[in-house]
Amino acid sequence: MKKRQNWLALAALIIFAIACKKEEQPQLQPARYADAIFTETTRETVTYSTAYGLEMDVYQPVGDTETKRPVVVLAHGGGFVGGSSLSPEMVRLGQNLAKRGYVAVSINYRLAPGFLPLLDSNVAADVVIKAIGDARAAIRFLRASVNNGNPFGINPERVFMGGNSAGAVVAVHVGFLDSTDVLPPFFETAMQSNGGFEGNSGNPGHASEVRAVFNMAGGIARTGWIDGDDVPIISFHGVDDDVVPYNCDNVFTGATGGLDVINLCGSKPIHDAALAAGLHSQLNAYPGMHVPWMNANNGEATTLFDEVEQKIFDFLFSQL
Repeated sequence: MKKRQNWLALAALIIFAIACKKEEQPQLQPARYADAIFTETTRETVTYSTAYGLEMDVYQPVGDTETKRPVVVLAHGGGFVGGSSLSPEMVRLGQNLAKRGYVAVSINYRLAPGFLPLLDSNVAADVVIKAIGDARAAIRFLRASVNNGNPFGINPERVFMGGNSAGAVVAVHVGFLDSTDVLPPFFETAMQSNGGFEGNSGNPGHASEVRAVFNMAGGIARTGWIDGDDVPIISFHGVDDDVVPYNCDNVFTGATGGLDVINLCGSKPIHDAALAAGLHSQLNAYPGMHVPWMNANNGEATTLFDEVEQKIFDFLFSQL
């Protein structure tokens, strides 16, 4: 009986020791770029294209001493007729990225004078090509700034891009459209009319490629442009989207009744083509229409935005 009691006492001691050891284990510390390690951010507005008077809002964390930080370029939505660098989703992403230690840059880009002109596929292509050229100029501006005292404290080798809706269309094309890709005639005409592949928005002499892309309800004109030399991507899309199709279709079908405007392939075929090319790709499909993470009535973020945003943070962290 006494032997049994000794064994029970020993077992109790072992359990107690294990429990104490677990309690003594240090808590994981927040990780830069993965977690919000700063509480305050600043926003500075600067002109990146003197040719067209285009501005960007630069978000940085207050109190940061790091001087070589990855930078995330953000492009707002608005159907290429509206929106701005201060759209709610861009402000939120800019602030929350900066709290994690990134430099976040929300850009303005040239827009169409109204919705009706976009119903002409040639005009639509011209507007999209202009916006892509503006984004490339913004990226070149950031890289050029490194040679001018690096006022934003960025690492030119760690430039990412993402966008929402029209801005995602811009980001996807910046990530996947290469100077060697064969364009359909109307795209080629638009590109040559706007300064060629790099565009005419300024800051020549610096690279405009990015390291990875996040795509919130965007699309690409040709999935054939996606090849093994392109970048990783994470995509988010509503499966019933009637503005930018989830699959391949005309844009704005909900507003035009299926009028033949310009065809884009959305997140599903982008994901399939990326995987087929051997690229890293993540697809997040949600029930609902266009940008279900935003309230269609007031433009504010829904609760789904929390999930989308966290997946963006995780993706960017994985690509550093």
